This record gives sequence, structure tokens and C-alpha cells, in this order.
Amino acid sequence: RFTQITTLVSFTSAVRVIDVKCVHNRTFFTLYHSILRYYYVSACGYNYHGCLGVSKDELIVNKPIRLPGPKKTNDTFFESCDAPIIINSHNHFTAIVSTKRHIMTSKYQLLLTCGNNNSYQLGFDHNHNQNRLGIVPIGYGGVPLSETPRNYIKHVELGWNHMIILFQNGYMKGCGANDKGQLGCHEELTILHTLQILTVSHEKTGGSLMVKSVSSSFDSTIIQTTDHLTFATGHNKQGQLGLGDCENRYSFTLVQFPNRYPQLE
Repeated sequence: RFTQITTLVSFTSAVRVIDVKCVHNRTFFTLYHSILRYYYVSACGYNYHGCLGVSKDELIVNKPIRLPGPKKTNDTFFESCDAPIIINSHNHFTAIVSTKRHIMTSKYQLLLTCGNNNSYQLGFDHNHNQNRLGIVPIGYGGVPLSETPRNYIKHVELGWNHMIILFQNGYMKGCGANDKGQLGCHEELTILHTLQILTVSHEKTGGSLMVKSVSSSFDSTIIQTTDHLTFATGHNKQGQLGLGDCENRYSFTLVQFPNRYPQLE
């Protein structure tokens, strides 16, 4: 039977649920306070490695707790943030994209991560786990959005222990594990310790291709370009990349589709 969830705020009736993200055994709520007029995030569930970002070490959080701001900020950090707040979580780490108001009308887009960081997948220059959100130095972020509209973060995709950021201009950055080739950075690089640009190219088109969408599984990644081409990289022992074999790939490889399929009997 469905049960109503009450968020822990002073004016419960004034709180609106804008979005809900359920992943594995944890839940994230994007909320809006209609009286105080700000957005914020609450979370509950399995807090292994601090992946909820609630700044607590408890393994089980059975009621929604409001996420505090990143380290070196105060707990009112999200009160100056606008929607949409993009939330993604996988394995035991979490990424949140938020647009922060600063000095009247100026706005900044920020990428925040927390949780398991054993493979540098959080985007920091260390591999320590974090139970509280931290601001990732993405290069494109932290600048006025009005000056760089094509540099907005479009999507953040999380694999088992790697992260890929897709920007509106079609470029990607990635970090974390690459032992199966899931970042497409060639075989000799098993881990990207910091965010680096990921490139996709093909001999027939020449130069780098712009990416339209990206999807990651445990240790593999498939992307679609603006030219309607599909490329795959990473773990392929079960043939999940669709490349006609079961060999891992360590760079983005074009997926071929037949012009005609056999007639179904």
C-alpha cells in the first residue's frame, strides 16, 4: 500500500516535490519551498560510502534528510539554487548538477559529487570517499552561464566506477576507472585521476565528432553523435557493445547496423 512521505521541514504544507530519483536502494527528492522560494534536495536509503551526501556515517537513513551544502559552505547553499537540479546515482556514488544564483542575476552551474571514490570517479584529485557533496573542478563550470551558454552541463552519466559529463556543445569529460576501456581512453590508461576531455573520431568523417547522448552500464559506454552515428567502448565479454565479437574495446568504435534484416518467419 502506498504511504505518504512527509519531508522534514518547518512548513511541510509549503513544500512541493518537484522530482524524485530512485536508484538501487536510495531515493533523492528535489523539493521547492513555496513560501521561502528556494529549491533543495533531500535523500534517504542506503548510505554506503556516504553516497547520500547527508554528511552522516549512518548506513541506513530511513527518513528524508536535507542535504547540506558542500564543504566550506553553509547549510543554506541550496537556497540560492535554481531548478532544474539534475541528480544521478549509481553503484555507491552520486552526482548533482545545480544552477546557483550569485550577486543578483548572475548564475553559475556547479557539479557536486559524493560517495565512493576508490577509482577517482568523483572528479577530485584524490580517491578518498566523501559523505558530503563537494564541488568538482570541471573547468567549464563556475563561470557565468550567460557568457558560456554552450558550455552548460547537459547530462552526467555514471557507470560502476566512472563518470562522464556531456556538455551542451557536444564535448565530453570523464574520470575514474578505465580498466575495461569504459572511458575510451586507450588500454594503457587504467584510471583517469582527474577529469579529461574524451574524444570520438572516425576515419570517414575526420576530426572529433560532437556527442548527442551518452549511456553507461557497469564497465561499458555507448554514445550517439550529432551525425546519428553510434560508438561503443568498454567491457564486451557478453557482446553487449554490438560489434560482432566479444572483445573489450579501449576506444570508441563505430557500431554497424545492417541495411536490411532477415525476414522474420
